[in-house]
Amino acid sequence: MKKLIFSGTILFGLMLVNTGTLSQILRDLGVVPATMTFAGISLSSVFAFILTLVEAGIGVIYGATHDKESDKLFRWSAFIWSTFMMVFAFILACVDGFFYSRVAPSTGVFTVPFINFTMPKSNLFFLWGFVLMMTLFSLGSIGFKAGATVVRGTKSSTFEG
Repeated sequence: MKKLIFSGTILFGLMLVNTGTLSQILRDLGVVPATMTFAGISLSSVFAFILTLVEAGIGVIYGATHDKESDKLFRWSAFIWSTFMMVFAFILACVDGFFYSRVAPSTGVFTVPFINFTMPKSNLFFLWGFVLMMTLFSLGSIGFKAGATVVRGTKSSTFEG
């Protein structure tokens, strides 16, 4: 239960951060006009929220393919589905990283402290978007597994009268 609450809280917070940041990026890049709204909410916020849900949802689907309690008839396809979800998550992480890299200043470098490694700021923003998406994916998977454990109960609870 602790794992479900912890992962759910962090997932919710990261979804809010990603939705807010991505909606601003979509507006700034002109992907979605700032004046367009849907039900009183800016269309860029709606698109960013949907994309964030998809990113976490891919993690949920990935977690479901690794479920040990799943039907044995479909176990042969678990490897195919989990591989497909990993590839899809990687592609979406690259897309997210691309959007984040577009807001970086075109000039300037970032120096990693202590090791004196430099990289263009656009690469740093790409990595930020990539890691953020993969974190959403991972938390979706962890949340599914923890939720499935809570719903099913533990093996020790089956012995309680």
